[in-house]
Amino acid sequence: VLAPGEAATTIKMPVPPQDAGELLPGWRLALGFRDGDPLAEASARQARFYLWMGVGVVAIIGVLAVMVARYVAEQVRLARMKNELVSTVSHELKTPLASMRVLLDTLSAGRYRDEAQLRRYLHLATKENARLSQLIENFLVFSRLERGQQQFRFTELSPQELVRTALDALGEKLTGPSCRLNTQLAPDLPAIRGDADALATVLVNLLDNAYKYTNGEKHIAVRAYAEGEQVVFAVTDSGIGIAPDEQRRIFDRIYQVDQSLTRQRGGCGLGLSIVQSIVRAHGGAVEVTSEPGKGSTFRVRIPVANQNAQTVNR
Repeated sequence: VLAPGEAATTIKMPVPPQDAGELLPGWRLALGFRDGDPLAEASARQARFYLWMGVGVVAIIGVLAVMVARYVAEQVRLARMKNELVSTVSHELKTPLASMRVLLDTLSAGRYRDEAQLRRYLHLATKENARLSQLIENFLVFSRLERGQQQFRFTELSPQELVRTALDALGEKLTGPSCRLNTQLAPDLPAIRGDADALATVLVNLLDNAYKYTNGEKHIAVRAYAEGEQVVFAVTDSGIGIAPDEQRRIFDRIYQVDQSLTRQRGGCGLGLSIVQSIVRAHGGAVEVTSEPGKGSTFRVRIPVANQNAQTVNR
């Protein structure tokens, strides 16, 4: 209640003072808050709520936009990879098929001079057939690994026998006059537990790469030795080597350091990806040491039998 002439200066009035009426001339009634304005505070709280809600909505939209962009980029990458794989597979399968067709057409037409030339043509056709079989096997293994359908039969294996199996699979390639092979197998190596065919595929891929990517006279060394609770298989070559920035990517799917070089020597960029997938499935690891122009060394580490069983079962 404000007396005549009294000003309301000590309180905040959301509503202007009103006259008290005819019975109290000059007197006024005022409504105010002594300890702050709860209406203003409520309005401020509401404003802050809407502000933070707007910020949250914008943040959610931003996160969704990033996720969608990544998804689209991944789909584009997969589509590009699929196209590259189809192109590479078509090229790699076409080459040995074309070679075999030419050789067989020549033989069926009787266009050869003597028995020696006949045997040479048959030998070339056999080599192309073996190359085609290896390519198809790599494609099938890669497909099963990608779909998680590759089945491994784990048994105790002799490291020495595994190396010999891989060397026998490559046959004359590593024993020819242009290749000097050095095999060093440590005595009394502990047994490892793994799939014999899969681990042989690992060594065959590494040895085949060592042969393909070495110019002139080829020096290839295969070693097997124990290191702690692991057996290490090392394949060393005197080839073209790998640049440091490429070494991190050579195990990626369908990655090729030099596509023109790969096309000349054969291959589709799946070998090392298959190697890494198989080795990881055995609880091991694969690593590379290389220098351009000075060759490469690939090391495959497989835990010994008991340790391997514990690692794989995890």
